[in-house]
Amino acid sequence: MADKTLAYWNLKQSTAVKALTTLSGMLDSPTTRDVIVVVKALEIMDDEAKVSGYDELVEKLVGAASTVMDSSLADDDMMYVVRAISYGRVPFGSEAWWKIRHKDSENIDWHGQVQVGERTLEAFGDTILETFYAEETT
Repeated sequence: MADKTLAYWNLKQSTAVKALTTLSGMLDSPTTRDVIVVVKALEIMDDEAKVSGYDELVEKLVGAASTVMDSSLADDDMMYVVRAISYGRVPFGSEAWWKIRHKDSENIDWHGQVQVGERTLEAFGDTILETFYAEETT
């Protein structure tokens, strides 16, 4: 792949903003199909999460999903509406859960198992300090 120029990245950024604006307009009076289109578009544009207007679109999407939610929706439609509701959820759980879930830990593999020889000082927590001071006082 050739090196990208600054003009290319600026064009990409401005096009992403236009796309988010268009998607947001679709949700002004949403139908089930509009919600599905926006969900699929956001899944494709996952790397554009830092673009201006992205967070507002996700908020609007959740509101639109609650508007079109109906027990008479087809199975596939219901799946996409529920997917729309799950965008932007607040993560629950501990920091360890977050690291395992997002696979950004330097000492845990993608199964959540500690890799031998890869543990950092932080991975041991207070145990090192307790052991150090316990040995020093004896």
